[in-house]
Amino acid sequence: SLHLIAAKCERREGETESAIERLQRIDLATARDIIAIDIAFELGQLFDKSDEAQQAFAYFSKGNQLSQQFPAHREINKAEFLNLTDAVDAHLSEEWLATWSNLSPPSDALAPAFIVGFPRSGTTLTEQILAAHPKLRTLDEKPTLDTMLTQLPSYPNSLAHLSDAQAAELRAIYFSAVGEFIDLEGDARIIDKMPLNIIHAVSMQRFFPAAKLILVMRHPCDSCLSCFMQNFVVNSSMANFFSLEDTAALYVKVMRLWQKSARLLALNYHIVRYEDLIADFESETRKMLNFLELEWDPAVADYAAKARQRGKIDTPSYHQVTQDIYQSAKFRWKRYRDQFESVKPALEPFVEEFGYSWD
Repeated sequence: SLHLIAAKCERREGETESAIERLQRIDLATARDIIAIDIAFELGQLFDKSDEAQQAFAYFSKGNQLSQQFPAHREINKAEFLNLTDAVDAHLSEEWLATWSNLSPPSDALAPAFIVGFPRSGTTLTEQILAAHPKLRTLDEKPTLDTMLTQLPSYPNSLAHLSDAQAAELRAIYFSAVGEFIDLEGDARIIDKMPLNIIHAVSMQRFFPAAKLILVMRHPCDSCLSCFMQNFVVNSSMANFFSLEDTAALYVKVMRLWQKSARLLALNYHIVRYEDLIADFESETRKMLNFLELEWDPAVADYAAKARQRGKIDTPSYHQVTQDIYQSAKFRWKRYRDQFESVKPALEPFVEEFGYSWD
């Protein structure tokens, strides 16, 4: 719809009232399914930008409802991702780890670094900063690890009894998948960013024991709200974002598994807090580069220009990460505090454990 395109342009030019008036003249009941979904989410963004949280939440709810009812989306089973997470969680124990076969460690030079975290926590921003460093090559949400893990006959159970030959073959499958997206020649290091690969920390440890993990954290309420507000391409994980309650439930499941993984596995990880990164860019970026054993390079400070040169970024954050650092999304959830009452019991432990607050 031309009106939708015009409204998005008006939003970016700051003409939110005009954009709202334009889109509210369209009857969502008579608009084509996909267009109606896009309009509802766009109106949500416009009212959010206008600081009218109640109306914004109503439109985000409408957009998610329409998206959930869309025929192609009804065929997607949100339980697939939930069941996979549960399977990893059920296997992961000290007793299971004790049954693992001993594998000859691969060369440390083969170890990628992984950026993980709950979606909409700042993983794209983190990846774009690192992408600007000349000694790094980054992957932005490509199914590289999935390509490898789907070759295992009964994942995650089959992780335990791998032979050296099997592990080497699976690593080769992983790097072949990586090579479809980035140049593997030279000595540049691989940074593989896929937020929900956080549930596969046990596999990263099994296949790449020298891997470094960057865990990107953000206030749990902001992460969940941003997922609910986002018109994602729907798959079995994103199908859990149609309601704030389902989003919070997924957050609990995923982050509990992370906490268990960090406790039981010898993970080498560094936490990047989104709020700290946007408040003190250089200091936090230097810490991240130190973790990766890299020197500061002035190019990382101009990551937004590098992102624009790369062209399309396949995440919902493209428009944001091609701008300079901005503060407007920090603690946005506070404007929606009333809507969080139903999920507060689920999220409250994480808010406290991760060093945030309800104030």
